[in-house]
Amino acid sequence: MSWVIGGFRDDDAQRWVEQFTDEGLSAISEALTSLIEADQDELDESQCHAALAAVEVVAALLGEPSDDLPEEVQEWVEENEDPVDDGIRKKSASALERIEESGEVRSLVPQEDWGRFQSYLSHLKQRLEA
Repeated sequence: MSWVIGGFRDDDAQRWVEQFTDEGLSAISEALTSLIEADQDELDESQCHAALAAVEVVAALLGEPSDDLPEEVQEWVEENEDPVDDGIRKKSASALERIEESGEVRSLVPQEDWGRFQSYLSHLKQRLEA
């Protein structure tokens, strides 16, 4: 299976969105913590996609939503004015670093798409810091 670039463009992320709309911020924390605490060589694709979706939601909560933010996530963000604390922002940045450094992710992203994937991660990091 090859990597799908974007926060919500694969089945794992869609499943995570369903969890998020049910559980809210706890789903974000769970996805990020799971990825951060995993051994670097044990990161799996579904973990990474869930964490990327979680980071995208954090960016949306910070006022920097993705163009492909699912409608149900947009509605949740608009209805819930939960502030994003600095801890979640830092966990989000750590998750992005883990994904970028992962050999497993590197093996899943086609070589010809690696630059585009890195650009996506860089843009997401910038949105977290805005």
